[in-house]
Amino acid sequence: MRFTRYFFALALLMTTSVGVVIAQDSCPETRLAIGESGRVTPGTPNNVRDEPATSGVKVGEIPGGGRFSVLDGPICSEGYLWWQVDYAGVTGWTVEASGDDYYVEPIAPVAPPIEPGVLPDREIGTVTVTFSGGELTFSCSADDDMLSAVETAAYYDPEGPYWGNAPQHLSVSFSNCTGDDEQGDLVVYLTETTPDAGDQWVNRLAEMETFLQDLPTQEDFFFPPPDELEVPFMPMLNSDQVIYPYFEPLTFDGGSGVRYVTTYSQDITPVFYEYLYYHFIGLSDDGRYVVSARIPVISEAEPTVDPLTVRFSYDDPSGHWGYLVAETLNLNESPESIKPSLDALDTMIESIRID
Repeated sequence: MRFTRYFFALALLMTTSVGVVIAQDSCPETRLAIGESGRVTPGTPNNVRDEPATSGVKVGEIPGGGRFSVLDGPICSEGYLWWQVDYAGVTGWTVEASGDDYYVEPIAPVAPPIEPGVLPDREIGTVTVTFSGGELTFSCSADDDMLSAVETAAYYDPEGPYWGNAPQHLSVSFSNCTGDDEQGDLVVYLTETTPDAGDQWVNRLAEMETFLQDLPTQEDFFFPPPDELEVPFMPMLNSDQVIYPYFEPLTFDGGSGVRYVTTYSQDITPVFYEYLYYHFIGLSDDGRYVVSARIPVISEAEPTVDPLTVRFSYDDPSGHWGYLVAETLNLNESPESIKPSLDALDTMIESIRID
């Protein structure tokens, strides 16, 4: 499991290591290369350390979907495959993979990439990106150097992880669109290319279409396993979405969907209010486009319990489920605690238009 902020990772920080160690551990094959770019797979973030070891000092982290440049490596140490990367000016070592689990992926697909979209001259507060599927417009106050737009061909690798496959899509990364110094990604998928990404994507699209046609209520998410409900989000994540506060329908020009706030987990873990994500998933009225947004947010509210002290038992998962419901209700009581604000993020989503 990726090195994350969760409390049990504190134990790893207590181990010792001297210098940069090039160990003879067995590591998986790499998919990255020096001079190329990669991104963290959707889900929990990757830590960045000052040396390729779990004992290295944490100097930053790369959020799920975050893009980075590969500078040096790889180094196999402690069974983890490390690369030196640059993410938004932060340089350090991050883990690509361990065992069968990959936490980052190359940006360029094996299939030939489509020419990137362009960011033309635009009116203040409005972004227009042209791509093969049309033209995407949405409100954003960021400067052009805080925006990037890349269109990627449909990709399917039957031997690779399912979350690495995807239909043809346009991905726009941005900072400070709402004036609140947020970073995020807006992705537009062309549904007609979904079969080119494999059966799991075909099934996910069908699940999403059914989900949006008959939206559940907030209370529908409170049923414990095995009857728990999950939003069929795109891109597919390698972690579970575990909470759904602020679950509400939202429309954009020519389509509709739902927004909510969530966090991710691959285990029975607590909720950290400092690491939440605003999600939107929607479908154009003509069914041609899926629109997805994923933006890191925080809550300034007080959690029901200190996440660093809470403990859960694998023998009684119902206790963890009750805790997640309590945190959802607690967050619902203070929507104003979310930063950037829900209103600002909703306004940006509502401004989306695809022609």
